[in-house]
Amino acid sequence: MFTIEVEDVFEAQGKGGVIAGRILNNSSILKVGDNLISSEDDGVNIPVKQIQLMNYEVGIQNIKHIGILTNVSVTSLREHVGKRLHKK
Repeated sequence: MFTIEVEDVFEAQGKGGVIAGRILNNSSILKVGDNLISSEDDGVNIPVKQIQLMNYEVGIQNIKHIGILTNVSVTSLREHVGKRLHKK
């Protein structure tokens, strides 16, 4: 299962909301087109439009931070700060 903890959210001008998070479990692969759901609210689907690895220069095994672009508004994403999202 792929799991992240949401640390912050912000808006990418004209593109959508961005989730900045810390990877907790990467035993499965997250791809563009996948959906993330909250561990506390299984009714909310957050579609993944783009993925950005924050510290890509340190080697693939040490990557812990990720940015995920989505078409969900920042206002809606703010309720997920501090919570865990996992791949559906």
